[in-house]
Amino acid sequence: MRRQRVVGAIAPSSPALGRALSAVVPALGPSVVVELGAGTGPVSEAIRARLAPGSRQLAVEIDPGMAAHPRRTKPWMETIEGDAADLGELPAGAGVDRVDAVVSTLPWSLFPGERQERILAGVGRALAPSGAFTTSPTCPPCRSPGPGPRACGCGRPSTRC
Repeated sequence: MRRQRVVGAIAPSSPALGRALSAVVPALGPSVVVELGAGTGPVSEAIRARLAPGSRQLAVEIDPGMAAHPRRTKPWMETIEGDAADLGELPAGAGVDRVDAVVSTLPWSLFPGERQERILAGVGRALAPSGAFTTSPTCPPCRSPGPGPRACGCGRPSTRC
């Protein structure tokens, strides 16, 4: 809760969500998959389970502290410290010229519209023509304490988020 601008979820993604998001990962033939916002890595594990031999898995993390975690705990995944909005250029630094799938758990509801558009444009530039993109929208914790309806972080009136 202390780093809401960097971390969009209060708990790691579930294994079921990881399996659902990783459904876009090509299971046949070598591929390149990029994960945006890998965090502690539960979705990373689901992606890895689908990858064919010879594939590469990259993660993009904007926060140095968050990037350090997968570098320590998932040495098979290449972690790039950078901005998802620069995804059109970041893979080239890792020797990648095309991306077959992008899987995102970024906290979209925390980003202003212009930032969302920049990230999506970066995804479009990085993807191969037959590439796939999937994401899981997140809603941050409600900002108004107390009972009754309130506006949650994504702007919806809600009694629960």
